Amino acid sequence: MESGIDSNPNKFNINNGAFYFSRILFLSSLFFLGNIISILGGMKSASLLYHIHLSQDNMVDFFSKPTNNDAIIYIQNLYLILSFGLPALVFMQYHAKQDMYEYMGIEKIKSPAISYILIIASALFMVPIIDTLSNLNHLIPGLETNAERKQNIDTMLKIFLSGESFTDLTLNIISVALLPAICEELFFRASIQNIITEWTKKPYLAVCISALLFSFIHGDLSAFIPRVAAGICLGLVYLYTKNIGISILFHFIYNCFSVVGKWLENRGNISISDLDSWPIIVTIITTILLAASIFYLNKINRNSNVII
Repeated sequence: MESGIDSNPNKFNINNGAFYFSRILFLSSLFFLGNIISILGGMKSASLLYHIHLSQDNMVDFFSKPTNNDAIIYIQNLYLILSFGLPALVFMQYHAKQDMYEYMGIEKIKSPAISYILIIASALFMVPIIDTLSNLNHLIPGLETNAERKQNIDTMLKIFLSGESFTDLTLNIISVALLPAICEELFFRASIQNIITEWTKKPYLAVCISALLFSFIHGDLSAFIPRVAAGICLGLVYLYTKNIGISILFHFIYNCFSVVGKWLENRGNISISDLDSWPIIVTIITTILLAASIFYLNKINRNSNVII
């Protein structure tokens, strides 16, 4: 397959702009098509599967009722698969110049014991950093979400993470932690970050652009900066290891902290709302530790073909 990539890996070849722009347009088209199908098909299939009446006129009311929890989770999962997961796989199958699995980076993790410890530790270090950035985000004019929209988002999140049983916990881990980690990493890191890196030969620019898109597409300005920061961390993990499995695992473990924390709060064991504010010294220390962990992951897992 003709790649259109210049033989000099360090040169930005503007003549390849049309080639890569067509790839980005193709991926974007798959994303928007998946959006339309997941919204229309999700409403129709959820109405049939759960024997409910769901239309565009009553969507806000529908998503605010805990009794519709199963249908809401079903629609959300369909949205993730059709808007992110499936488009990424189709795009990579079409675009990859080599085996798709080699292109996205699926291989055995080197030094697995140390890598897993670093991944878990890094995800833990991110918690106070993201909480601190969330508090700073609220102080920046223009990054406030519409009050009604924010209430709807908070209500949906509360419904997603409701439940006190182990079955509820398992379903929440799959729907809120695992599936988003897989679909979003395939889309933003293995697809968008890869294509921009190939095009510009500037991997750090690709990390930043994919992180900005990652935050923007979530549509919640009140969490824009912390999501950009999370996207940058995930992008660096993928860049330095060239292993999509590691970035998926990182994303999954971080999501799990929120899921398990909310589940423990529902059971009355802890109050995660008390952990929203951290001393600045904790944030500074965890930032240093997070950077050290990511760079050490680079040292033990880095693929020599990564362009730096």
